[in-house]
Amino acid sequence: MSSLTNVINITGAFVRHSKPLDFPLEWACKDLFHRLDRCVTLHQFDDWHDEQVDWIRQQARNESLERLCEGIALFLRPTILKARLLRKYAEHPHGYLLLYGFRSDRHVSVSALRDVLHAFKAFRGVHEAPDLGAIHIRAMIRSDLTKTFELMFLLGKIATPRRDRCFFRRWQTYLTESQFENFEFDSNDIYSGLDRPQLGNTGFQGVLADPARVPPCCLPHYSTGPFVIVNPSPYGSTVLQNRLDSQ
Repeated sequence: MSSLTNVINITGAFVRHSKPLDFPLEWACKDLFHRLDRCVTLHQFDDWHDEQVDWIRQQARNESLERLCEGIALFLRPTILKARLLRKYAEHPHGYLLLYGFRSDRHVSVSALRDVLHAFKAFRGVHEAPDLGAIHIRAMIRSDLTKTFELMFLLGKIATPRRDRCFFRRWQTYLTESQFENFEFDSNDIYSGLDRPQLGNTGFQGVLADPARVPPCCLPHYSTGPFVIVNPSPYGSTVLQNRLDSQ
């Protein structure tokens, strides 16, 4: 989860496989309002972005970095506008969402996540530009990356079913503790030459051993053959806990 291709794949899968857009979110309006109250306003974001650009022009003097930051901001602005629209709807839940072309609060959140996805894709320029590798340049890029992740986590937790929100919480905790130091700005080109015929397969084929070949002792106190339960979800399959293990 600490790479650019990973976050793009996860966010893209969620956007593509979310519930029908007519379905309302699983939030009471009061809770949704307080959750979205944490979202930065567009004015605050523009002030922050202007400071970033001023530093780039006066200190870094790096055109590639400026283009990168402008490209990211281009997609984060509509994300923030939609988040604030969702907050306004939660405060006064009326049918005016239809005036903006949205069918439900879920439609707004998924559309905002799609904007975040495009912002993450803009970070591909980090891998492609040779003049973005300096330490002080990467520090600025991580600042933009942090802002993008903050919006992704906010909207992801809102649009995700309650049972799956721990995924975003754990992901956010890891990135916060690591301060993005281990984050890789990779691209699909890096993996294109690997001998992986099932590169598009996001399941566990070829990863888990054949259950018939696994010794039955892997299930304590049970003489039956072992098995694995796979839970498909928008952001990839998950091997669930083996509840037959009394230990």
